[in-house]
Amino acid sequence: MDKKYMSDNIEQNEHYKKEWLAATLTCIGDGVISTDMNGRVDFINSKAKKLIECNEAEAIDQDIDAVFKIINNTKRIFVKDIIKQVIEGDEVKGLTKESVLLSKYSKRYYISASFSVIKNQMSNPIGVVIVFRDITKIKSMEEQLTIERNNLEMMFEFMPLGMLVINERKIIRRINTTLSHILQINKNQMIGKTIGEAMRCISSYERGCGMGKKCKFCDFRKAINYIMMTEEYTKETVIELELLQGQQNIKCWFKISFVMISDENEKQIIIIMEDVTEQIKHEEELEKAREQAEAASKAKSEFLANMSHEIRTPLNGITGMIELTLLSHLEEEQKDNLLTAKTCVNSLLDLINDILDFSKLEAGKLSVQSVQFEMQLLIDEVIKTHTKHVQEKKLELKAYISPDLPRYLIGDFHRLKQVLHNLISNAIKFTEAGKITLEVSCIALNEESIELQFEVADTGIGIDTKDIPKLFKSFSQIDSSFTRQYGGSGLGLVISKQIVEILGGEIGVKSEKGMGSTFFFTAKCHAGQLKDNKQSPIKEKYKQTATGHILLVEDDRINQIVLARILRSRGYTLDIAGNGREALVLHEKNSYDVILMDIQLPEMDGIEATKQIRRREGVARHTPIIALTAFALLGDREKFLAMGIDEYISKPITMEKLFVLMDTIISNRKETVIKRTEDISLLNIESQLVQLSKLLKDKNLIEIEAAIQQIKNMFESMGLDELKSIAFKTQLAARRGDFLQVTEQFGNLQHAVETYKKIIIE
Repeated sequence: MDKKYMSDNIEQNEHYKKEWLAATLTCIGDGVISTDMNGRVDFINSKAKKLIECNEAEAIDQDIDAVFKIINNTKRIFVKDIIKQVIEGDEVKGLTKESVLLSKYSKRYYISASFSVIKNQMSNPIGVVIVFRDITKIKSMEEQLTIERNNLEMMFEFMPLGMLVINERKIIRRINTTLSHILQINKNQMIGKTIGEAMRCISSYERGCGMGKKCKFCDFRKAINYIMMTEEYTKETVIELELLQGQQNIKCWFKISFVMISDENEKQIIIIMEDVTEQIKHEEELEKAREQAEAASKAKSEFLANMSHEIRTPLNGITGMIELTLLSHLEEEQKDNLLTAKTCVNSLLDLINDILDFSKLEAGKLSVQSVQFEMQLLIDEVIKTHTKHVQEKKLELKAYISPDLPRYLIGDFHRLKQVLHNLISNAIKFTEAGKITLEVSCIALNEESIELQFEVADTGIGIDTKDIPKLFKSFSQIDSSFTRQYGGSGLGLVISKQIVEILGGEIGVKSEKGMGSTFFFTAKCHAGQLKDNKQSPIKEKYKQTATGHILLVEDDRINQIVLARILRSRGYTLDIAGNGREALVLHEKNSYDVILMDIQLPEMDGIEATKQIRRREGVARHTPIIALTAFALLGDREKFLAMGIDEYISKPITMEKLFVLMDTIISNRKETVIKRTEDISLLNIESQLVQLSKLLKDKNLIEIEAAIQQIKNMFESMGLDELKSIAFKTQLAARRGDFLQVTEQFGNLQHAVETYKKIIIE
């Protein structure tokens, strides 16, 4: 075999080895770079190219520091220097975990790297190979574990609850700073001692927990023994300890819970201790604060009620005079002037109602009532309300209802109307030309509920994207300057948002400046049932003439004149009383078909007058009484009905609403509105309360909760929300196992029932 053949064969083998090595290095998961003696790159594998974000042409024959850029704590590391050290020292070197690779496009990777000399067959160095690995995720995990460990240490040490760790022999292994401060004992003086000794328990600390002559088998040690045996997590328990603090014996109460843990050597227990010694004092302070808050809330409600009353009373006179004058012969200009004045009155009334609604929402007292209604009738009423304004601005207002929507629904008819009125009013206000469209669709339907979506779209001025977040904030307007073109209180959308959320939905808007707006909201309802198509009395046109003898009880002279003229114009005869005492005198002498009773009256108010009339009439006679009042806060109507009043209208009063109501009451005079069903229900409730009192003696919380549920259902059926709320609080306390709170709430419930009973009987 000639030398040339052997040489070629060796070269082929060397070439094969290089190809094999290159292919192998290309496939591995670590980055590999090799350089010559001068630090110029002569090989780079796929992983290295991916991390560095370069191709082979950009790396091969380039200076290693231009390709492999490394920093450590923002300080540049020159790889060529490491290569030189490796070659000279003939040893493997590495980079620390803090080393960061900067890619071509400035990405950062934490890496670990090792440098090794490459030698030829003569064992002479011919270059260096660098093998490196992306450890960014590992580094991140280590840092996260360190952070979590430190956080746990900090949580243990500075948690606002006292914590200590004991072993099976009840010897303290760790204690946090909080407990040390509570006990006023240095931590170093406690670690390594038994609990009683460390905490200076009067009965045992001198001889060790459980060993002193006076040491009792206390609840604390009993609970620890239990968890040691069962290894179960225990519920919170309150224990009493008598400890030595300084030179004084102090009684302390701690709320304690235990958690079993294990390490490599022994079982341990974490004991969490909360000092509740001052709890009674805190509860007294909280109770005082609650009473002050309730007093402030009551004062606010009374102020709003009084302001509403004072404003609505003259508004009623203005509205009445306008309506009376509109019934007379007028020139067109005079009629237009009066209609404009009426519009202004309605705007002022809307503002008052918005403020009252906002106040209710703030207090969390805005109620939701479910009634059966037809969506078509609701939409018709909404459209009709805004038709005149739309025509005045020469706009187009159309409504579309999805055909898959059930005809009859159960939900809050009035709140849905209120939101739609707000959205359509806004759309009209901010639209000068074009149209407004209302669409109602069903977006979810199942056996339990129906989710509706309402959309009000306009072609108005639109809203800049940056201004949209201002829309649903209290008293916030996109343009709040004095010279803004469009008025308003900024409450409409705030109220709408909160009403929608109460109805279980969401509200939002899509808009662009100059391109119009689409406000949308969802609400949940239930499917109703087919009912008689007979129109509701409120939809019937009131009679042109009527008969009946009316007693009007009103102290305001203008309102006397207005209401008298309105009633007489429809054919009623009437007597007028200026206060409750006069009303009683007239009621004794005459028989009336209806009594229109103001609430705020001099000498004797309307409530007291009503009570005396009801006592006088007894069960044999019943004169319908309609509260004709400026009170319009949440609960006023329910309160008045509970006091014996048959119906309620808030001022300012519209003739149509008044006459429809009076016609209905007079035509159904034979139907008594003394709530006999409520009387029967009260008897049942009193019986249930007696039974509940017996259950309280046995402290059976499960049966107590079931009994309260029945009482709560009765209150709900009677529409007594306040009593229902107290019953719910009692039930919740029973569910939580808080017997002390159950007893307290039961007392509140008994008192509330007795108060309501007195109101009904009187």
